[in-house]
Amino acid sequence: MHSQTEKTAEILFENEIISKDELVSVKAYRSLKIFSLHHELLFLLYIAVLLLSGGIGILVYKNIDTIGHTILIALVFLASVGCFFFSLKKAPKFSREETFFDHPAFDYLVLFGTLLSGTFFGYLQFQYSPFGNGFALASALTSIVGFAAAYRFDNRSSLSIAITTLAAAVGITMTPKAVMELDVFENLPMFYIGVVLGIVLIAWGEYSERTHLKKHFSPVFYGFAQHLIGICCIVGLVQDFWFVFALIVAASTYYFFRKSHELESAVFFVFTILYAYIAVNIAIVRLLILTESEDLMLLCAYIAPIFYLGSIVFFIQTVRKFNKQHK
Repeated sequence: MHSQTEKTAEILFENEIISKDELVSVKAYRSLKIFSLHHELLFLLYIAVLLLSGGIGILVYKNIDTIGHTILIALVFLASVGCFFFSLKKAPKFSREETFFDHPAFDYLVLFGTLLSGTFFGYLQFQYSPFGNGFALASALTSIVGFAAAYRFDNRSSLSIAITTLAAAVGITMTPKAVMELDVFENLPMFYIGVVLGIVLIAWGEYSERTHLKKHFSPVFYGFAQHLIGICCIVGLVQDFWFVFALIVAASTYYFFRKSHELESAVFFVFTILYAYIAVNIAIVRLLILTESEDLMLLCAYIAPIFYLGSIVFFIQTVRKFNKQHK
């Protein structure tokens, strides 16, 4: 880290952006080997919030017969409301631009309140089923709380929870058992819904950028949209109507390729190439099956090792070029 910072300072000096005295000052400061514990402490605080929320769930499970469902549900509800109440007292006024608490601990208090709200709605639905037979409405209510907390307190973690529970509310669920047993390939409507939700997230991200409504949230929307559309299209390419998903993945690749350069995001760029690469390989196999040509399949089998080695080299060179352009 220190050597990289000094190298950057030398580049700035060579381009006459900083003076020689400033370069010497940077090197002298780095030689002291001073580092900040800020991020480490925040990470530990984040882990503490997750452990505390998980501990409350275990406490509920272990003492459910002795305490009673109603009391436990009430306690979880009061704890969630208390988190938002104290956060609201310390929060700055709502702004369409990015805002910050005076102390970062309140960001984690908001996150804790959002997690507890999900526990409350889920527990309430599981025990008393006031929202019908399924968990869709409970997930939707958790999503609403998450979006409200995200925009009021400018909290990206609550926004992520809101988008995740929104996906669950519209029927996008995937358990490890379903993945291992390949049941996910039999639920094609879920992947159509995933593509639609991804498009909606992209549209809201664009709206946020153009209206400056928490525009710094837009990468979160784009990130979820990219993975939703990418994964859903990859699964859709092995279905009967694969050509529809091929068109969608082509359009999303073009969009996220441009967006990655616009945002100068290497993460978006890498996943854009990755999803496109997987989709192209699946499409090639589907086309080969349609040709029913054994000679062509044999030829592809011979050139496959060269193709994959070339793909790796191309991928590395492309990412390097992207980083060089946006360094």
